[in-house]
Amino acid sequence: MASPGWVDDLLNDQARNICQCANLTDGSWMWPSELAYYVETYHVELPADFLDHMASHGWITPEVGDEVLERLDEELAKRYGFDSEED
Repeated sequence: MASPGWVDDLLNDQARNICQCANLTDGSWMWPSELAYYVETYHVELPADFLDHMASHGWITPEVGDEVLERLDEELAKRYGFDSEED
């Protein structure tokens, strides 16, 4: 799920446009597109469950279907208080 917007570094106000805004998923986990940047730049530790899950799948994220993306869209809409059906 991508957006035409760009993400700035939340920890360094001098770092702009570090990547395009998107949510990535393998159908089980969802993470922001800038996660790799924070791991590389700030050595952010990731949850062991996430690392184990990704390693068990060979660090490959499968393509997910529309049904999964729609479910995630609904979950995000509920979490952040907006209607996922609105355009």
